[in-house]
Amino acid sequence: ILVWWVLASRATWKEKLIGLFVVLVAAGTTLALIDPTMQGPGAMLVTGPMGLGLFGIAALLVSRMRSAKRTVIIVGCSVLGFLFSLLLRSEGMWGDYDMEVAWRWTPTVEERMLSRADAAPADQATLTAAELEAALTEPEWPGFRGALRDSVLTGVS
Repeated sequence: ILVWWVLASRATWKEKLIGLFVVLVAAGTTLALIDPTMQGPGAMLVTGPMGLGLFGIAALLVSRMRSAKRTVIIVGCSVLGFLFSLLLRSEGMWGDYDMEVAWRWTPTVEERMLSRADAAPADQATLTAAELEAALTEPEWPGFRGALRDSVLTGVS
């Protein structure tokens, strides 16, 4: 979109160069200030498309306006698109490339888990030695391949 705007649009060269410079500075600043979890896939899947997508949509919507006002609106929309990523944090990605995002100021999954760790149930915290020994001698799931690690389940017809 930026290449088209610089090389093929009817905007003046002053508009093109100022717009290109501001958009590149906004993208670089966003990538420098972005949450570390959003670097890499987050930047490719959220930051870039938001900034350049809003640039393209704004360019289409204000194509009939006067030069200076048009440039300010297009570049402003692009900057807002890039800066939106500063509000996000990546919670990870699934196998189908579905990215989990959360607001940057909300607690992470690890922080929520650690806050619950202090409130452990009393029955788990007070196992007797006999209960612990019984649980270790006959585990519910002794291993991935079975108790003898031979992939054979005995005692089932």
